[in-house]
Amino acid sequence: MRDESTVTKLAVRVYGICRNEIGEVLIADELIHGEEITKFPGGGLELGEGTIDCLEREFMEEMGCRIEIIRLIHVTSNFVVSHFNPATQVICIYYLVRMKDGGGDHVTSIEPHMKLRWERAIDTLPNLLTFQTDKDAALALLLSEEEL
Repeated sequence: MRDESTVTKLAVRVYGICRNEIGEVLIADELIHGEEITKFPGGGLELGEGTIDCLEREFMEEMGCRIEIIRLIHVTSNFVVSHFNPATQVICIYYLVRMKDGGGDHVTSIEPHMKLRWERAIDTLPNLLTFQTDKDAALALLLSEEEL
């Protein structure tokens, strides 16, 4: 665990766990600071923006599609330091979302450093993701589906 005394900033990140009609989950493979990352689509909350507004903006920026928010899935509850900046604490919020207007199985990223893919084996999803916060959200998704 990193020392909390070195943290001077706070970042809120909002992600969408997007399911298609056959239950696959949308995953983003992204190159960030020269490192290959596998994560859920989404990004940083901007000042003056709500979490849902942020997620809608991120999906529009990253893949040019509109989304519908289904429900909140997970919020980080422990102290997390940014992987890329040890001076920043991160709070991550995950929503279950659906693409509007038939966003479809052939969704592509507008961002050149990102590739999107549908993952079928959602029970092994936590093993595919890079960050613990994403792994925790994937486990929360699996647990919520068991309850239904």
